[in-house]
Amino acid sequence: MTVRVPTTGFDSTNAKVATASCASGKVAVGGGYEIEGGTLNEDELEDLAVAYSKPTVALDGWTVRVVEANPVTETWAVSAYVICATVAP
Repeated sequence: MTVRVPTTGFDSTNAKVATASCASGKVAVGGGYEIEGGTLNEDELEDLAVAYSKPTVALDGWTVRVVEANPVTETWAVSAYVICATVAP
């Protein structure tokens, strides 16, 4: 499962939080993120900082929060990825 913020296109909103959720009955066993630059150049990615990339409290998804360490006017997006599994009772 993947969730992108913003869901369509790119924007310059600071900060962005994306949460990818597992299907019912599954738990997150891993996850990650990708920062995509719309009009943000590759060398400007250093202006962004990942505040956290972690499982949700209920362990049913993965959440990531990215902030602008240095203000940018360019557009960008963040995607959260989750790896889910069924856990035996």
